[in-house]
Amino acid sequence: MAALELLERDGVLAGLNLREVADVAGVTRGLVYHHFGTRQSLLRSALERFARNRRATVIRRGEIPGPERIRTFVPGLVDDPVSVRILALLILDGAEEFVALPYAKETRANLERDVDAGILTGDVDPDALQAGVLAAAYGWALYRKAFASSLGREASELDADVLEMIERMWQTRHSSK
Repeated sequence: MAALELLERDGVLAGLNLREVADVAGVTRGLVYHHFGTRQSLLRSALERFARNRRATVIRRGEIPGPERIRTFVPGLVDDPVSVRILALLILDGAEEFVALPYAKETRANLERDVDAGILTGDVDPDALQAGVLAAAYGWALYRKAFASSLGREASELDADVLEMIERMWQTRHSSK
């Protein structure tokens, strides 16, 4: 999608000009304005498209135990952080209809299944665990290069260590079985 290409090329602070999106997409400006109207609407549409494309992955990931879900989820965000950037832009833009956790029900059901299987303790708050793990994973996907640079290290060198720290958030809720 042209909007994502421009965000990657120019960065988020350059803004997203709907005229330039139309030019890059090879469509008329009127078509982009008619279909989307605002930058926020365009970003929301891009995020919804991304979410639809990822739905099968989310459902498939839900079939595996929690710790393995984390081991596949976090590297996926690191490998393709565009969706996280779009989420951040929508939040910063104050998108009122924005849904931060589009798979909250599915994830809650997966966590409750992990409790039933003894993978997590019965006193776990699935919503708090979901929010905390996602905040850590999204934060790493957004800030990894800046954090690594500040630490004088390569981001790829820190990825495994950060993933381990996120997994430990999960492990504090494991049962002692």
